[in-house]
Amino acid sequence: MMSLLVVLLAGIAVALIRRRLKDPAAAAGRVDPPARLLGWAAGLLAAERHDWGQAMVGELDRLDGRARRWRFAIGCVGAALVLPPWGRAAAAIGGLIAVAAAGGGAAVYAHVHYRLGTDGWTWVDAAIVVVLLAGYLLAGSVLLRRPGVAAPGLIGGLAVAVVWLAEKIRSHPPKT
Repeated sequence: MMSLLVVLLAGIAVALIRRRLKDPAAAAGRVDPPARLLGWAAGLLAAERHDWGQAMVGELDRLDGRARRWRFAIGCVGAALVLPPWGRAAAAIGGLIAVAAAGGGAAVYAHVHYRLGTDGWTWVDAAIVVVLLAGYLLAGSVLLRRPGVAAPGLIGGLAVAVVWLAEKIRSHPPKT
């Protein structure tokens, strides 16, 4: 488990360092959190919506007040995340939704079929499953919206899976 944590932290550190090197304004500390959040959301938009993303960033510069800037940035992030992609990406997101629904259905089926008891922890477990499935959908939609990050994202996921499996095999060797 420790090696998985090291791999995840190293990946995060590399991503943050690369981002700092590419954005001199962020490196100098001149970009506030709402502007960074909005820049990230604008980067998720499809190429045909690039001008709209730049307009959102330009409008944020004209807003005064921390609360107003945060409300505007969060609203724009919400809009960028729910804008439907078209073409093959829409079909792929439909597939992601089907897989997430099947995962939720499998969890409910297992709970009902095996007559698992319900207590306070049942709802905690259900909330964790919902958060994991929502994260799966969000991460998948981000990868589908920006094909340039799909390959590194998939390679990173594969690396994490390999490290996790290697750790499991090492800690629980097969019985012979």
